[in-house]
Amino acid sequence: MSNVDEERLIKNFKNLVSIYSPSKKEGKVAEYIKDYAAKKHWDFTVDTANKATGGDTGNIICWLPGISDEYVLVSAHMDTVEPAANKKILIKDGIIRSDGTTILGADDESGIAIMLEMLEYFSSHRKPKVGIEAVFSISEEIGLLGAKNLDYSLIRSKYAYILDSGGPIGTAIVKAPSHFNVDVKIHGIASHAGAAPEKGVNAIKIAADAISRMKIGRIDEETTANVGIIQGGKATNIVPDLCEIKGEVRSLTKSKVERFTDEMIKCYKEAASKNGGRVDVNKYMAYQGYTLLKDFMTVKEFTRATKAIGLIPMFVSSGGGSDANIYNQHGIEAIDVSTGMADVHTTHEHIKISDIVKLAELMIELYKNWKG
Repeated sequence: MSNVDEERLIKNFKNLVSIYSPSKKEGKVAEYIKDYAAKKHWDFTVDTANKATGGDTGNIICWLPGISDEYVLVSAHMDTVEPAANKKILIKDGIIRSDGTTILGADDESGIAIMLEMLEYFSSHRKPKVGIEAVFSISEEIGLLGAKNLDYSLIRSKYAYILDSGGPIGTAIVKAPSHFNVDVKIHGIASHAGAAPEKGVNAIKIAADAISRMKIGRIDEETTANVGIIQGGKATNIVPDLCEIKGEVRSLTKSKVERFTDEMIKCYKEAASKNGGRVDVNKYMAYQGYTLLKDFMTVKEFTRATKAIGLIPMFVSSGGGSDANIYNQHGIEAIDVSTGMADVHTTHEHIKISDIVKLAELMIELYKNWKG
């Protein structure tokens, strides 16, 4: 017999995805969660992370005590990408999707719905073996800002499960990259492009020269680089004196991300020097990578719980970051778990009802028999 109330779980999911909640505007989803928690008499608070992000709500932290004094964190983010307004939700053949004009929002309202179901189950049945510390985070989609600005003085857990990836149920990300951003301003000299082009130094030409020298795209099996934004020039008859560029480098190996980031910067500097310009560079880490081994507690317990409900655990690496990266940076061993979401960040996004139910069962088993 399933531990999950499927009707309640899917009702909550449909309610959540129907709420417009782009980054920095998660307030209505937050109200839904707070109202829900208040009616159930769950202990919760809201931090002040939104003072740093500029959003309309902070992160919500909710606690449900277990048999032991220990807590294990579970988290999902409240914000979604666009287009997300005026969604029309369709269910056919056990699959939930939008009508194709918007995203669905399974990323990451599926995680939130599962967390609410976990709290519901343990509120009405016996206590979990380990306490639940549920974090509903903000502004994940624009740089993991909720996790970065979370009030960690409130956090009681040493371990965390982040419900925010795709793939078959039983899949978890145990290796994720470090990520550096590189913001560049190339300075040239303005002049009239028709009357005196020789007096100018073309900042866009310097940018083109620099980018042509770089390794872009997939550098190796664990390293990628990209130049994603370029802006410059005021008019066709003016030699541009400024070009602004934003790029990034990611790698599962920290030494590689540092080396290829420095190589990218070197290309800008050499091109500027060669062409008579100058360059300002702002290099900063967006997040640090992590690697979890099979004997780590989060991995061992996920393996046990997955097998307990009859599934096969699958551990993978990812080229993207999640709130798990930030928790690991803060010394909380965190693993990113698949909810079954598919085609995320597109208008084809969808999720199987059976997958939402399976992950809810898995997470209930995990907390019910923690270290079992």
